[in-house]
Amino acid sequence: MRGTQRKLFTVLALTFFMGSALVGCSASKTTSAESINGEYNVNKVCDTSPGLTITKIRVTSNETIVYFHFKNIESRTVLPGVHPPGTNEAFYIIQVDGPKKFLLRNIEGIAVRPSGTEVKAGGAFDFTLTFERIEDSMKRFHLIEGEETGNPNERKWRFLNVDLKSTP
Repeated sequence: MRGTQRKLFTVLALTFFMGSALVGCSASKTTSAESINGEYNVNKVCDTSPGLTITKIRVTSNETIVYFHFKNIESRTVLPGVHPPGTNEAFYIIQVDGPKKFLLRNIEGIAVRPSGTEVKAGGAFDFTLTFERIEDSMKRFHLIEGEETGNPNERKWRFLNVDLKSTP
């Protein structure tokens, strides 16, 4: 190579490698901004409906994602669903020893009331609910479906004393 060609090749090579390094740094920053602050295998059966289980909880820098497995243990088709965020019937997380609530933000994989997800007898499916981010100090909480109305015929889903233990 001649001197001018060698210089041009060197400049292009350095530009390529520096650009690659910058792209790598940029992607790394995005990933860390959304990094998982905690992932917990929970396997907590619902206190009011034995066919519903929390399988995993993921706490990120800005939200808490709760993963559920629903199995229809009835001998008939059922239509489970959850109430939308911002309503009195919506799910929320509450501290065991305090009044602080963490509200529902998003629903995926299950119908939003008044609709229901049709599940035949013995059928099953998974869904997720996303909440405001819980505090780092919370290692136990309740996950409650809606406010109490005093109606004894209500069948609300309740998970009491959900323990967070780190995944090995």
